[in-house]
Amino acid sequence: MLLGADETMLCSLIKEKVITRIGSTTLASEIDLPHITCMCAHTGNGIALPLFIILPNKIQTLPQKLEEFSENGQAWFASSKSGWMTRDLFLVWTIHIIHWLSMYRSNLDKSIRNKRAFLVMDGHGSRECPLALHLLKCNGIDVLILPAHTTHITQMFDVCLAHPLKQLSAKIMKKLIQENEGQKTQSKISIIRKSAVKAIISAWSSVCNVQSCEMAAKVTGFNPFDPTQVQKSKFVIIKSLQEDYEYMRKRQERTRLDINGKIINTDEFIQKIIDRLSEHPRFEHLCQIPKNGMIWNLIIQKFCQKK
Repeated sequence: MLLGADETMLCSLIKEKVITRIGSTTLASEIDLPHITCMCAHTGNGIALPLFIILPNKIQTLPQKLEEFSENGQAWFASSKSGWMTRDLFLVWTIHIIHWLSMYRSNLDKSIRNKRAFLVMDGHGSRECPLALHLLKCNGIDVLILPAHTTHITQMFDVCLAHPLKQLSAKIMKKLIQENEGQKTQSKISIIRKSAVKAIISAWSSVCNVQSCEMAAKVTGFNPFDPTQVQKSKFVIIKSLQEDYEYMRKRQERTRLDINGKIINTDEFIQKIIDRLSEHPRFEHLCQIPKNGMIWNLIIQKFCQKK
């Protein structure tokens, strides 16, 4: 019941040789890969959840070439103007996660089926979504936000999964692009986009395995639970009391709500986020908590419509 999740941006890491005039310093150019963000979620025992792929420019309809990945359950798709995760998209992702977890629970032994799950993430601003946090709480999922500036040693994805995922996906994508670059029926952007999505899905299913996830949970101290485990990292530096004092002073001077190092979907903390977001009318729809007993289709119709 241990879950980890983090966003990563698809990066080609691919160079193409080009012809250039004598005297020019340009010897190669990167493939022009559109900005695509992936939310990668996994369990502590090596189960890879479908990727949540965010396309840029608020695409209203999923490109036909990507429909196969959605229809076979390999990925969930959404879009935003920037191509990054937003509070609204975090709500969409939350609904996918709750549905996936409900199916996952049904296959567990009855003795552990209804135990609360533990979702570990970084402190990206999109997590400040009261409606999403409320739904997670009601469906038995506690949300822990890692302390700021520690994810390179405390986040399972960053420690053991991110680097091999990017390396393998770049390798697969290069091969796919080379295999399809001669096609006349597809535009170059269509070929690159489909190759990128297919590559990250294939790489994710390979990299996110039992061995890598169990190692990630161990070295970050989550399973077996060992708070001292992260102190063994070469990146950890013990601060002096004065440095701690200065750090806390600077944190207190910040105007943004501090969600780092906390479980943020308790009733008390959700209310703190609501109080904070109430200053911004554009987030009003995310602060309307559904009444007890409201069924899912009504929640989606009332709270998840386009604003």
